[in-house]
Amino acid sequence: MSAMSVEHQKFWSAGMQLWRDPTERTWILVNPTSIGDTYVVCALAKAFKATHGGKLTMVMKQSQLPIAHMFQDDIDRMLAYEDQELLSFSWKFFGVGSFDIDQPIMAHPQWHGSGHDFHQFAELFAYPGRGGLTFADWFRLMLRLGWDSELSKPSIPEDWRVASNAYADQIGMTEGESIILFPDNNSQAPLPDAFWSQLAERLSAEGLKVFTNMAGNRHGPRTVPLPGTYGVNITLANVIPLVERAGRFVSMSNGMSSMLTGSGAKTRHAYVIQVPAPGTEVVINGVHVRQPVIVQTQAVIGLAQGPFNEFMVEAQGPWEQPIGDVARLMAAPVT
Repeated sequence: MSAMSVEHQKFWSAGMQLWRDPTERTWILVNPTSIGDTYVVCALAKAFKATHGGKLTMVMKQSQLPIAHMFQDDIDRMLAYEDQELLSFSWKFFGVGSFDIDQPIMAHPQWHGSGHDFHQFAELFAYPGRGGLTFADWFRLMLRLGWDSELSKPSIPEDWRVASNAYADQIGMTEGESIILFPDNNSQAPLPDAFWSQLAERLSAEGLKVFTNMAGNRHGPRTVPLPGTYGVNITLANVIPLVERAGRFVSMSNGMSSMLTGSGAKTRHAYVIQVPAPGTEVVINGVHVRQPVIVQTQAVIGLAQGPFNEFMVEAQGPWEQPIGDVARLMAAPVT
């Protein structure tokens, strides 16, 4: 364990009192960050228990609790807290910790003082013969798992599917003939709405019923859908059933879309990879990134095997080529 100040010790003790099971010892994994991070930790829960033994407590943001429920067979105990409250409390442990049963383990690699960001590991793929670490490997390393530790697939409760289908009927989502666009992003700046509007127009012309995810980003939800499209209120509980109902989705690279790919959702996907203008400084999650295209690719995220349908899009255009390519793929019949 790293040396702790008196202030750190106070919060460390409070965390143990909050999260320890009073009746038995368990591993305690605390998930204070983003959807993609939490999904990977939960998908590795089975491998974690097989490797380290014992039972597992998962501490979650309230908004992300559905992710843990998708892996409830591998998680023995779940504790949920208001999102900002958990994040603020967890910062008190930054740089300190002990990888032991019954001790709070902040389940994010940057919490442990290595000084490295995922993008630094992923950028190694740009150098021939160097290899690199995928996003999933970064978490395997932090959780002290083997490189071949499997990511489990989520299990969607049947009542979620029933509720999702009822909602899809309510909003007129035609099964297998619809498409959901995810135009908003947190990991990096989203592509302009003008791109998404032009894509939506082309998809509609191909005969698809186009929906806009209204969840928005950290700045808040969307107030209106993209022109000519229908709004759909996506949640962590309904996103997999709804994209399977629609049959198609288009998204930038982010935690939600990576979760969809990692889940094995039965749907056709297209990822639009933002290509910065030459000389543009790219910052993702507050970190300067030298290889912004590489770190957005699903192969480097590492939650599933390809092939992946990825299309390069320049933020300022021209967009005719990528929009046409995406539309042709999405318009093809779903088999």
